[in-house]
Amino acid sequence: EINHYAQKILDHLQWQGLAQLDFRVDARDNTPKLMEINPRAWASMEHSIRVGLNIPKLWLDLALNKPIENQPLIKTGIKSRWLLPGDILWFLSAPKNWKNIKSFFSFRGMDYELIQKGDAKPIFGFLLASFFYIFNREKRNIIIRKKF
Repeated sequence: EINHYAQKILDHLQWQGLAQLDFRVDARDNTPKLMEINPRAWASMEHSIRVGLNIPKLWLDLALNKPIENQPLIKTGIKSRWLLPGDILWFLSAPKNWKNIKSFFSFRGMDYELIQKGDAKPIFGFLLASFFYIFNREKRNIIIRKKF
């Protein structure tokens, strides 16, 4: 259903190129609501590549007018995690029950967005940006707000 809405929106906009549409299901009426359209590569792009959908290569092939090959089947069962900051922020705000604690500390068979062996630069960049948010009152208030 959400894919259908996303396609209708992009068709109406005569969109060309990469886009990420974020939806949230409204608990009041159980319908998906569009939150935003991002005309850029998304943070979890690495996950798309790991499961077999190499979007950057497809994008390059399109830009170079190369024929697009049939795509392989998407691999299932591949898990990734957005530990910094997503999962940590979730854990800090989630009820501390056994299910949530067990879920948060489950690290087996997991790939991590932003965290790669031998490459600390993304983590350093995240920490640097975090300090910016901590010491900027307006940004800090967005992160620490009590209600959504």
